[in-house]
Amino acid sequence: ADFLLSAIPYEKLLSLQYRAQPQDRPEILYDIGDGDYQPLSSISVGQKCTAMLLMALSDGLIPIVIDQPEDSLDIRSVWDDMCTKLRAGKEDRQFIFTTHNSSLAVASDTDCYLILEGDASHGRLVHLGSLDHDPLGEEVMKYLEGGKETYSLKFDKYGGVLS
Repeated sequence: ADFLLSAIPYEKLLSLQYRAQPQDRPEILYDIGDGDYQPLSSISVGQKCTAMLLMALSDGLIPIVIDQPEDSLDIRSVWDDMCTKLRAGKEDRQFIFTTHNSSLAVASDTDCYLILEGDASHGRLVHLGSLDHDPLGEEVMKYLEGGKETYSLKFDKYGGVLS
């Protein structure tokens, strides 16, 4: 290999890598419902994001870090596709997410919250812990639900549905 590297100009080596294209390429199909599998090129952005997240969350033991994984997902997909996988896999793998989504943060049975504040040039850790400890529960509610008043209004609106 060293002989080839010294005998062929670097630019020529770079051009060679593009000449051999594998004939077999993986095709990822996404089940859009009722066993109807579609290629990624023909599904919505939200479905593409769901497919990629499901692959990322499905296998492995290394920690996974994603910034706002719920972006482009509807709230039902957050629960069906993300929270259930996170709850099932959290004993074997560490998941680190930034989120503004209360469903993802709370329903996935998060063990540790880090609440950060910052501006354009500085950030700082404000709170660290679990929902079981005050004042963290109130802080999580403030940042993810808009505070106690907003959460109470939402709870009152859903009251008839929940009983």
